[in-house]
Amino acid sequence: GTDFSADRMTGGVVNQVFRVRSGSFDRVIRLNENCLDVFNKERWAMRCASEAGVNVPAVSDVDEVNGLAYMVMEYIPGTSLSEFNCDRAGVLKELGRQLKLINNISVHGFGFHLDRSQPQPKFTQSWSELIGEELEMILKDDALIKIGALTKEQLDTAIALIKERLEW
Repeated sequence: GTDFSADRMTGGVVNQVFRVRSGSFDRVIRLNENCLDVFNKERWAMRCASEAGVNVPAVSDVDEVNGLAYMVMEYIPGTSLSEFNCDRAGVLKELGRQLKLINNISVHGFGFHLDRSQPQPKFTQSWSELIGEELEMILKDDALIKIGALTKEQLDTAIALIKERLEW
């Protein structure tokens, strides 16, 4: 018979992620309860990125069974930076090229705010709104001070600089 394996992959925070192999089938399957809307938006974003020339895995299926959403995508093996030996400049150049392709993708709105009480996530209307929402979560309760990442003075300086840039 054909060999079959399903190995849990590490690194994800929200989803359960598995690499599933059987014969020539080699895919990554992401699972999460009640996240069909999010997976559909991710599939859409990855398709847009792929059409713009960005290197992203192809998504072959997104669906939901009994409240458990899943996304099936091609497996792309990772590469350690150490494998590039001394061509780190080439890696950074390619990263810059990929970022340029991503930044040239035209969309209506930026990112999304996920509210599980609503049936669909909504796109934020501006870059500053998206960053503002993210900063609100990061800066809430002075968490960066509590964990020793920043002093109060450093945090105040960072907030002032960020707010200034959000007003572009």
